[in-house]
Parts: sequence; structure tokens; C-alpha cells
Amino acid sequence: MHLKFKLGAFFLLIYPLISVHQSALAAQPKEVATFNLGEIVVSGKTEGVQSTESIYTVTAEDIKSREAKTLEQALTLLPGVNVRTGGEGVPRIDIRGFRTRHVILLLDGVPLNSALDAQFDPSIIPTENISKIKLTAGPSSVLYGQGGLGGVINIITKKGSEGLQGMVSAETGDHEPYLGKASISGAKDKFDFFLSGSSTKVNGFPLSADFSPTSEQGTGYRKNSDKERSNVFGTLGFNPNKDLTLGFTFNYTQGSFGKPSSTINDPFDIFASPPKYERIDDFEGYSLQLAADYQITKQLSLRGWAFFNRMDQEDNLYDNSSFNSFNTRGSFREQVKTSIYGVSLQPKYDMGDAGVATFSLYNERDNWKNEGNVTGNTFDPNLSKGFSIYTIAAEYEISPLQGLGLSAGYGHHWQVRSENTEDDFSITTGAYYDILKDTRIRASFSRNIRFPSLGDLYDLTQGNPNLSAERSYSYEGGLEQTGILPWSS
Repeated sequence: MHLKFKLGAFFLLIYPLISVHQSALAAQPKEVATFNLGEIVVSGKTEGVQSTESIYTVTAEDIKSREAKTLEQALTLLPGVNVRTGGEGVPRIDIRGFRTRHVILLLDGVPLNSALDAQFDPSIIPTENISKIKLTAGPSSVLYGQGGLGGVINIITKKGSEGLQGMVSAETGDHEPYLGKASISGAKDKFDFFLSGSSTKVNGFPLSADFSPTSEQGTGYRKNSDKERSNVFGTLGFNPNKDLTLGFTFNYTQGSFGKPSSTINDPFDIFASPPKYERIDDFEGYSLQLAADYQITKQLSLRGWAFFNRMDQEDNLYDNSSFNSFNTRGSFREQVKTSIYGVSLQPKYDMGDAGVATFSLYNERDNWKNEGNVTGNTFDPNLSKGFSIYTIAAEYEISPLQGLGLSAGYGHHWQVRSENTEDDFSITTGAYYDILKDTRIRASFSRNIRFPSLGDLYDLTQGNPNLSAERSYSYEGGLEQTGILPWSS
């Protein structure tokens, strides 16, 4: 039985808390703090690795000023990111020519890429939970592991700050029946918390005024482009002493959406794809994370987390535009279940003037299960597949001279699957030098890999279990000016 979260129930849950503590809520609530416990740390006191990379950040203030409601709208604020919406109505993210499957998406360190095809749908991730979005474009740290050939998108969420803050809002518009969201957060003594929820429904997106109607699509709004989504998100932090920080995050999402089909139904047009009447009639996903950061000694610290991320989808391909039958050969009803879970440890040792060394031990398990039936099929659509990924990585950074920073990293990765075990490596090197007070030159190089996903290997129509890892080589150089120009008076 699916859990159906409704915003009204969430309002009823938090409204008494807001009402009882009205005196503690400012007219304009104080901005909550950043929950960075699950963030993969790729820099030390010398600025190191991140100073040689292209790092771009979008803050909660940027998101609010642009009224970005979902992740793909917020990502348009970042340079070098192309957000495109294809024929199926799902936004895809391109970074420097690489596709979504080549981009790592992390939510407080939890990977959100699908175990099936390594892609993600940014339109089901709301922005009210986001403190900042950090994009690493091009060469990225080996501590992120394999997969990020195009870059890494790191979503860092909010956490409660001292006192109690809350927010409730709702809006409506043309063909957008509702968007409601609410949050409450706070901190006291050694504890902090953040809890939010949102629900939205969109009946469809408008077509261009220049669109010429066809037998499959009239004017006005795109058929089968509706979308409905509800989310609950929360963090809980505990600081028993100055050296230890513990945190727990959870995220739940549920909804449905249509996949707009081709607008042309002409068997004599060899370039036109025949219409497909497909819907995700229900999706439900959740993720959990337990994280800790412990300063063992003045020099040695340890950060680690365990995570679990699951997504279930009811994917149906109907045989008509009324979406009510499965009688034609090839139509199907399918339950797609994917999960990713694992652990990560990140020891760091500060050697003073001799530099900082950071290590990463990572293990991930990807699973995919299909259940359903295909009308007139000659094969069994039911399957269950999985594999494990292991990573060992080390990164070193040092500043031997004032204004000069050097870094290097090496990571080794294994993909263990039933028919084969493959291993490969990643490398990153970088340097920066401050030629003037506000003028910096930098350069970096990386060799990165991406193992094939479960869909790449085992999809019933396109899978190939003999695939090996993709490899990329990235070179980057830059000149940065942060203050006034040197020749300015």
C-alpha cells in the first residue's frame, strides 16, 4: 500500500506548533542554517582542490529571488548548465556537452541518480529545503567517486537555527491548480531540526502560439503533460560535545506525471515516431541518511555516513489516447523498483605546513527489479538485477609558497556484477598561483570513468552485459580576478 502524503495533513501537523509559538516567530523568519554534515569535503585549509576547479554556487537567497520552485529551475541560474525538456516531458541536465547520466547528483551526500539509467528527474525535487547548490563543472575531485564525467551537483539542505521559525504559503495560477508548502525549524541546546513539506499539481504546460494542430494535439495545452508531486523532508542534528556531530536526514516524495507523445500520427512519414501513450501513474521514493563528523585529534578527523535511496514507479504504456486499455501488442503495465544503498568513510589528516591528506572508502549497492506484463510479448519482462561498486581514493593538497597551491588525487574503482568484475581508476591534479593580490591563475586535469548502469547492462531491448566503463580526460585553465582590475585607479 502506497503512503499518500497530503499537504493538508502536513499543515495540520505543524500549524499547532506555529500557533503555540507565535511569539517566537519573527515577521520575517530568520534564515535557517546549513546542514553540511553529509557534504563530501574536497578542500582543506589551503583552499586546495576546489581552488583549481570551476565551482559555482546558488544560494537560498538566489533561489528565492528568482522564484525557482524545483531543482531544474534553480539550475538555470548556474553558468554552463543547459536544462532541456525532451519529448517525454522530463527535464534533463547537460553540463559542458555531457548528458544527465554523466552528472552526479547528491543530496547531502546521498546519490540521487537512478540505479536503472543513472539519470534523475530534477522536477520532483523542491527548492524550499535547499540552503545552497554547489556545482563542480568539468574536472572534479576523486573523492566524489566514479560517474561524474560532466560534473557534480551537490545539494546542501537547511537545518534549524536557534529559536523557532516557521513558514506557510500557497499559490495558484493558470493550469496550475495549486502549490502549497510549509516548514518549521529550530534549535535548542545540543539539538536542531528542520521539517518541511510541499504539494503541487500542474495540469499541463502551454504550447507555442505558432503550433499547428494535428490529429494528436490541438492548440492550448500539451496533452498528457500534467504533473502532481508531494514531498516531505527533514533533518535532525545532535552535538553531544564540541568534537562530535551527528545527523539524520530523510526525504519522501510521491506523485504521478504524463509523458507527452509525438504530435504526428502518419505511417507514411518515416521521420516521425509513432505516438506513445505512456504515463507514470504513480511514483514513490524515499531516502535516509545517518551521518557523523568526529574530530579525533587536533590533526585527525573522520566523517562518515550510511545511506539508503529507493524509488518505485508504476510505468504504463496504454494503447490509446484515452489511457484506458492495454489490448494492442506492445502495450504494457510495469512496476519498476530501484534502490541504492551504501556507506562512506572520509578520514582527513592535517600535517600542518606539510599539507592535508584526505582519504575515501566507499561502497554502494545498486538494485533494479521489474514486475509486469507486456501484451503479446514473446519474452518475460520480469527481472531482478544488481551490482556493487567499491572505491578507495586519496587526495593531497599543499601550499609550499605564499599564494601557491598544489593538489593531486588518485581513486581506484571496482564494479562487481554476476558475470564480470571490472576495475579502473581516476586521477586529478591541479595548481593555482596568485600572481597579484586579487588575480589568480589556475589549471587542472582529470581522468575520470563511469561504469555502465543496470539499464545499460540488462535492459531487455537495449542492454549489453559486455559493456565496459566510459572514460573521459578533462583539461582546464583559467584566470580569475576577484577585486578591481590592476590598472584601475
